Amino acid sequence: DNYKIQPYASFSTGANEFSAYDMASGAQTIANGGVHHEPYFIEKIEGPSGVLFQHLAAPSQVISKEVADAEVDILKKTLTVGTARRDPLANKRPAAGKTGTQDENTNAWFVGFTKQLTTAVWVGDPKGYTPMVNIPEFKADGVAKVTGNAYPVKIWKAFMDAAHSDVPILDWDPPAPSPRNPMRLYLPGVDCIAELVSGKLPKSATGSVANVVPTTTTAAPQVATTTTIAGAPIVAPTTTVFKGPVVSIVDPGTTIAPTDTNPATQVVGVDPYRFYVYNCAKGIPPTIKTTPAG
Repeated sequence: DNYKIQPYASFSTGANEFSAYDMASGAQTIANGGVHHEPYFIEKIEGPSGVLFQHLAAPSQVISKEVADAEVDILKKTLTVGTARRDPLANKRPAAGKTGTQDENTNAWFVGFTKQLTTAVWVGDPKGYTPMVNIPEFKADGVAKVTGNAYPVKIWKAFMDAAHSDVPILDWDPPAPSPRNPMRLYLPGVDCIAELVSGKLPKSATGSVANVVPTTTTAAPQVATTTTIAGAPIVAPTTTVFKGPVVSIVDPGTTIAPTDTNPATQVVGVDPYRFYVYNCAKGIPPTIKTTPAG
């Protein structure tokens, strides 16, 4: 209650200060399906006459379960393909978390959790913002700069593996499918768009072939060609069929005006399954044909 989170835009990038206690408290809410439990130290006090104090839990749903499940699914990747992938928990136990490193390596974090336990690890100087770079003891251990995926993750893993030695392996529910349709954002003037006419668009969201001038191809019936040489057998007709996608270039519109500060203004984007976004300067690659609109 003595520290108030300041409502600045930089809050989303971690500008406010939090203790390991705060971080663990927030992370356990995500791990618990969005249900928050206020941290406490004493479960029960018993005396000669019986129970003198008993902690009473007062859980509250502060994040929807759907949002919490989606957050867990994202944070799981930190330990499988992300910055903490070298230190997964033993026995393939499902876990999720996030590494963190402050500017100039003055603070390093790992906050991670399983379905049953949340732990926050902080490495730094409690007396101030001291860069943890080229510290002799750390360099001797092969760590020139202390980052979140170094000591914090290793400490977290050592503690969590031991703490879960007799705890069953549990996993979270998979996240629900997103109710929102996917959208490909683009910047008019830099990005151009073309609407799919036939075929299937490539997985790549933007064109990547340099110095290709957009070409226009009008779809027409394929004409078979026959070649006859005196004294030679007749060659069967051959037909060349383009198997790639065919698109029609459309007006990309204009971007949001710099003076527009309305957060409800619709972003500039298109359905990635219906439109191909490419760099205007590079043009459409030859693997895609264009045809006039209409």
